Parts: sequence; C-alpha cells; structure tokens
Amino acid sequence: MDSKNRSLLFSVGCAIQGIYQAFKQEANLRIHFVAAVLAVTAGFVFKLAASEWMVLLLTITLVIFAELINTALEANVNLATKKQRPEAKLAKDAAAGAVLLTALNAVLIGLLIFGPKIRECFR
Repeated sequence: MDSKNRSLLFSVGCAIQGIYQAFKQEANLRIHFVAAVLAVTAGFVFKLAASEWMVLLLTITLVIFAELINTALEANVNLATKKQRPEAKLAKDAAAGAVLLTALNAVLIGLLIFGPKIRECFR
C-alpha cells in the first residue's frame, strides 16, 4: 500500500476514533444517536419515500455533526484556558446554541415527516 492510501486510512481511523471517544464522553451525543436509531426505525416502519429518507438522513447527520463540532470546540476552549473568561463562555454557549437549533429543526422535520403517518394510523 502506498503512503497516500495509508494516510487516507489513517485519517479515517482517526475520524472514527474521534466519533467513538465523543460518543463515550458526551451524554448528549448518545441521546442524539438513540434518537437517530428511533427515527430510522420509524422510517422503515412507515416505509418512507426516497425524498423523505433524504431529508431524514440529512437532518440526522446535521444534528450529530453539530454535536461533534460542539464537543471539539468545548475541548479546544478547555485546553486554551482554565479561567472563567467571557470569550470562552461565548464560544461554548454559541456552539451549544447551534446544537439546540439543529435539534429543534430535527424535531420539526420529524413532525412533518411522521406526523401525518402517525395520524393516519389512528383513523
């Protein structure tokens, strides 16, 4: 295997390790993963159309992406300073706000996709 392929494989390994470590350390990320598994399961139960799958999977990816970026930013801020600083608080709070917005968006998308299907079950 040449060095470029080894480098790519090494990078992928590092990325997977980062996701795994964040999953072990961050309760919110585990909650998002559970919600993702439930949403995908519901997608199979309700036999989503291809367009609904695309929106659902993109939404799940966006929430998990935001949580991983939030985790990385918090770790970086913690590494940079142990002092209580307004800039550090802003960085952490803004990143958490990004996660909150993506999670709220995911709830709305879930209601739009699954709401009519659930209502139909009760008719």
